[in-house]
Amino acid sequence: MVFLLAVAFPAPPWPGDVITGLDDVTALPDTIVFHAGTRRNESGYVTAGGRVLGVCARAAKLGDAIARAYAGVERVEFAGMQVRRDVGARAVGR
Repeated sequence: MVFLLAVAFPAPPWPGDVITGLDDVTALPDTIVFHAGTRRNESGYVTAGGRVLGVCARAAKLGDAIARAYAGVERVEFAGMQVRRDVGARAVGR
């Protein structure tokens, strides 16, 4: 899983930044988005916390699953988005 974080994480975030690209991620095979620090309003989904989203993918090989998750991450945008690139990388080295 790849985590998408708010701009100032771990400092308190400012809420309300519009999140785009979520439909593009869920259109990818074996890829899912987990909402954490989000809220839905008239604009769609917006940020509402420090840990905003998790993108997870499945594949026969761990490296392929991580690559799919990152492909999903590339489709998401919100102001100040930070990407935790270390989470899956630790598992690949094992």
